[in-house]
Amino acid sequence: MGILNRFSPNTAPKASFLLEMRNDMQDKTAFSELKKQYEQSEYFVLKIKKAKGGGDPLQDPENQNTDYYTRLKYFSEDIKNDLFLVADDDTIPCKIVHLERTYKLTPYTNLLLAFDSEKESIKKTDKLTFVYDDHVLELGKLTFDLSTAELKNSPEIKF
Repeated sequence: MGILNRFSPNTAPKASFLLEMRNDMQDKTAFSELKKQYEQSEYFVLKIKKAKGGGDPLQDPENQNTDYYTRLKYFSEDIKNDLFLVADDDTIPCKIVHLERTYKLTPYTNLLLAFDSEKESIKKTDKLTFVYDDHVLELGKLTFDLSTAELKNSPEIKF
């Protein structure tokens, strides 16, 4: 299991909503509403890499419990149910997951994750815990402690 990076609310949402608005950039009201929607989330990139030799975790011949298409569906949709942020006593489920397909061009798999950031507990806490309760890679429950001070110092895209 690999690296967890955070995008600030000013980075990932801008790129996402610009893509969504690319055909209708003249509608300023729709633009503002969509921008607001994306800014109400915390964004992370979860990089998953095999521990031995690299390679795409979706193409894992050692994992006999699940086939390629089962893993693909899991990482595309179902993994959302196994990802959480814990802030104090508040557990926040993942609301968006996007699998970045690279078709064996990279030795890892990236997932873009979004969590609702409107919760007061996220704004007030010094520490977040990222929880991944794996059911496909045979890793079990993994937790990562994240410092909110370090997360707030993420680079931003301004425009």
